[in-house]
Amino acid sequence: LIYQCVNSKIFNKISKASTSKEAWEILIKTYGDGEKNKKVKLQTLRRQYELLCIKEKESIADYFDRIREL
Repeated sequence: LIYQCVNSKIFNKISKASTSKEAWEILIKTYGDGEKNKKVKLQTLRRQYELLCIKEKESIADYFDRIREL
């Protein structure tokens, strides 16, 4: 299933893996374990929250929807 979800460049990296676990480990080794990505995403969300304010002529419902999307 992993093979079906990647482009040809990534496929070449994981094509020799005999199990999905091996393929996943290759991806983790190549692209990181995601901890750095999680921290960056958290910082981005925190910043968006800090800057969040209702826009001029924005309805309260739309503003609330933006808050929920965070």
